[in-house]
Amino acid sequence: MDKPRIAQVLGVEVGEDVKYRHTDGTAENICVCEDGRVIISSLSCKMSTVAVLINAINHPDRIIRKPRWTEQEVERAKAIKVLYPVVKTLAYVDIVGQTFYMYDDEDNYKGSLDNLDETFPTLRSIRRATLDDIIGGAQ
Repeated sequence: MDKPRIAQVLGVEVGEDVKYRHTDGTAENICVCEDGRVIISSLSCKMSTVAVLINAINHPDRIIRKPRWTEQEVERAKAIKVLYPVVKTLAYVDIVGQTFYMYDDEDNYKGSLDNLDETFPTLRSIRRATLDDIIGGAQ
C-alpha cells in the first residue's frame, strides 16, 4: 500500500509520532495513520486541530522528528557506555573542530572526544542526546 498523500506532504512516515512546534514554542503531537487519518494531540489547546494541520502543511520546517540513529552510532554509544559507565549524555559542540562533550546524570562534565565529526553525525543536528536514547532509538 502506498503512503497516504498527507504523510508525503508533511514529510513523515505512517505511524511516526512527530511534534509541530509553534512560533511561541508550544507544540502539538501529530501522527498519520495508514488510512490517511491524522491524529493531533493538542498540548496547548489554543487552536483547532484543523488549524494545526494547516500550519503543519504550510510550515513543514516546524515539524520535529525524533532522530534516526544508525547502527554504527548505536554501537559507538554502547562502547562509550561500557568504557565510561558514569557518562549518560553526549553533547555536540562546534568550537574548534567538532567535539563531543560527555556528561553524567547530574549534568556534570566528564570529558570530551575531539575531532570525531563522523562518529555521531545524527548528533550534529540535535546537539544533545542521552546514551540510552541513542541505544534505544535505532531504526
